[in-house]
Amino acid sequence: MINDSSNGMPDIRKEHAIETYKSLISIATESFKLLFILNGGAVIALLTFIGNARSKCMWMPDMRIPIGFYLAGLAACSMLLLVSYRVQLALYGESVLGAKEGAHIKPLKTAQILFGASIAFFVMGSVAAVYYFR
Repeated sequence: MINDSSNGMPDIRKEHAIETYKSLISIATESFKLLFILNGGAVIALLTFIGNARSKCMWMPDMRIPIGFYLAGLAACSMLLLVSYRVQLALYGESVLGAKEGAHIKPLKTAQILFGASIAFFVMGSVAAVYYFR
């Protein structure tokens, strides 16, 4: 528990800030898992379906485009993980090492773009898969 030096009582604002930061890290971790499961699971599901259909000599539409979108989503998520490390490193430098404030902004914006791209690739892959199955 963090104590305010003036009266020995806990400083709720500081504690709240620390707990909020911890929960943000947890949310980010779960978001990475979600993106990997969505895109990776879609690739595995499509490949399994295609393999099963081909073993039964059924006609299958060309699913390279949907699989490509899902793989792009996985690539975006992988890059997101690396960029997120850069964000945390910059925040650490700002708070502990006295680095220039705001150094984390550019990698943070990049991370947000990659997160959105991974979701967008999943949606585009799903739409393409549905289109090719018609």
